[in-house]
Amino acid sequence: MADAKFRRNHQFGDYICDFYCDEAKLIVECDGAAHDTPERRKKDCVRDAYLRSQGLTVLRFRNDQILTATDAVLTDIAANLPSTSGRGAGGEGLRWDIVKLIDFDDPTANDWLAVNQFAFVEGQCSRRTDVTVFVNGLPLGLIELKNAADA
Repeated sequence: MADAKFRRNHQFGDYICDFYCDEAKLIVECDGAAHDTPERRKKDCVRDAYLRSQGLTVLRFRNDQILTATDAVLTDIAANLPSTSGRGAGGEGLRWDIVKLIDFDDPTANDWLAVNQFAFVEGQCSRRTDVTVFVNGLPLGLIELKNAADA
């Protein structure tokens, strides 16, 4: 975006950040419903305070906000990127392409991963899927295998 490079799933201390731009020392977090509980909000505040203490800027966006107000989210992110000459029509401003999380035109260009017995925790619940399919780091498919002989 705007000639800045972002890494996904970048680790700082005990935390893994969704997206990180080293040039801008910028972290972008994409939050789903799991972040709505008071317990999780408290953990997020502690986490963000630690990251800010390391000289990083943390931006949080809700998943529904990213999907429904994409231009506003991209504008907020771009406002936190360093200015470079030649960016935009008048030397300043914004310029970006549409973000495509999955390349449907060329499926082989995507990073596919199938994981056996992937465990995840949401709130107090711990679950383990038989097979989880990731595309470009996004968990997009869950497969639960059942025993046909067990009613």
